Amino acid sequence: MTKTGSGMSFQLVLRTGFFKKERYDVMLAEDALDFVACSDETGRTGFAVPYDEIRLITVYGTSPAEIEIRTAEKAYIGTWPPETGPEKREAVVAQLKRSVGNRLIYHQP
Repeated sequence: MTKTGSGMSFQLVLRTGFFKKERYDVMLAEDALDFVACSDETGRTGFAVPYDEIRLITVYGTSPAEIEIRTAEKAYIGTWPPETGPEKREAVVAQLKRSVGNRLIYHQP
């Protein structure tokens, strides 16, 4: 997909349709967020969202913690799985901040 960056990875459950959600492994690569579906049904398909195409990332730290990634063409909306602890979420937010700068807004709990 893209060049490896921080090597940090985490999981998100993204809304993929009306009442449909899918779990993804997300890798913070050097130049993009790489998403790979965890489901066997999709054959581990994936996509990348380059950092330079991201207009805004908004993280809501309330339970369940939500994230919204906006580009000019699309919005990716999801939640962290329940097993993702606040420490991991904080580390991901810090790395995202380094990657996208002031295009990240974090609403802490």
